[in-house]
Amino acid sequence: MEKRKKKTVILAIAIVILLSVLFCIFYMVTYDDEWWIREGVGYEFITDEDGVIVDIKITEEKVKVVIPDGATISSWLSNLGGHDEIIAIRFEGNCNFSLVGIREAQRRGFSECLNLKKVIFSEGITYVPVGFFIGCSSLEKISFPSSLEGINESAFEGCTALAKITFPESVKEIGYNAFKECTSLEKISFPSSLEVIDYGAFERCTALAEITLPESVKEIGYNAFKECTSLEEISFPSSLEIIKDSAFEGCTALAEIAFPESIKKIQKCAFRGCSSLEKISFPSSLEVLGAHAFEGCTALAEITLPESIKVIAECTFKGCSSLKQVTIPRSLKNLPIEMFAECTSLESIELPQSLTHLPSGIFAGCTSLESIELPRSLYSIGEFAFGNCTALAEITFPASLRRIYDRAFSNCVSLSVCEFNDGLKTIGSQAFINCRSLLVTSIPATVTELSDDAFENCAIVMGET
Repeated sequence: MEKRKKKTVILAIAIVILLSVLFCIFYMVTYDDEWWIREGVGYEFITDEDGVIVDIKITEEKVKVVIPDGATISSWLSNLGGHDEIIAIRFEGNCNFSLVGIREAQRRGFSECLNLKKVIFSEGITYVPVGFFIGCSSLEKISFPSSLEGINESAFEGCTALAKITFPESVKEIGYNAFKECTSLEKISFPSSLEVIDYGAFERCTALAEITLPESVKEIGYNAFKECTSLEEISFPSSLEIIKDSAFEGCTALAEIAFPESIKKIQKCAFRGCSSLEKISFPSSLEVLGAHAFEGCTALAEITLPESIKVIAECTFKGCSSLKQVTIPRSLKNLPIEMFAECTSLESIELPQSLTHLPSGIFAGCTSLESIELPRSLYSIGEFAFGNCTALAEITFPASLRRIYDRAFSNCVSLSVCEFNDGLKTIGSQAFINCRSLLVTSIPATVTELSDDAFENCAIVMGET
């Protein structure tokens, strides 16, 4: 009986050991395809006279590099990069990164180690140096320490296999082009400590589908998410005040935007070319719309600008070919050049009565625009303001109008009725050229500057009254 018990115990122990071994093997294979390769062997570091690591001599086909605690690594003048034998790097402790002798042309850190798959940073490291892992196209896993505060310029640019990033709560800044062209990156967990998303930080991360920005972010940097072509959803924080130039330009999958009430500025080209964007809710806090901010948003059908708006720059909604309905606040006294140029679905629009000037090309190429009521205070109509508005059939000028500049109504082939006001002084060169349906019955005697070709190729032009 006792022998049988002993056999049973031994068998049980053997099964437990076997299962443990199998589990360990499964774990290692699952989480590290080359688990059998030992760390810290198959290479040796080469240092300069000051003990700074400047190169690595590799003696095996695949190596896992361990950076010892307290080591100083040359970030710029090193030959650490370009070693395809390196498959993993682990920082054992805190390291110093030497930036002595910065030269753009030279390889930086472990850049272009094409088979590098995993990087593990130890506690104590506060930042990842400039360009340190740029072009590591097989890098799949990064483990950041809770001490990390920033990721510097181009640190992980072009890491095309990287699919997920989780930042520790200590990170405050993601630098210039830090993760640019990480084309497999699908998910980012931003920390609540984050303050700065710098120029091009996630530009052309073409697999990124959604982002949620923390309340600590007040600005989104230039080109930050430019050409993230899979980005469908953005959750903005209530703290956000400024979206900088081209921040979301070319995000062609983005369909809807709800801005928080904190937004004050949407800068140049911020959402240009977002061709799926159908709906925008502008907040009552918005003061500035930059040049080309929503140019080429070809699915956008309706916009309502808030009363808070103070500055609108040129070409804001140019080429929004589905735009049919526009509400402009009555308080606006100026509109920019080419604001609605090539909005080919726009049929009518109500302009603020406070406007004194319609700038160059504001409605140029609006081929569906049939009628428009000009403001009572309007003084001048700029060059090509209504050029190529081929559906515009009639126009009545207010008594306040004094100047119609060159080509203002050129190629308005459907324009047949045009009532000029007394007090008009100038009709510029080719102002109504190719308005083939236009019958001009009279020109006011107040007109003192009438270009010879103002009505070139029009149906009938009568003399002064």
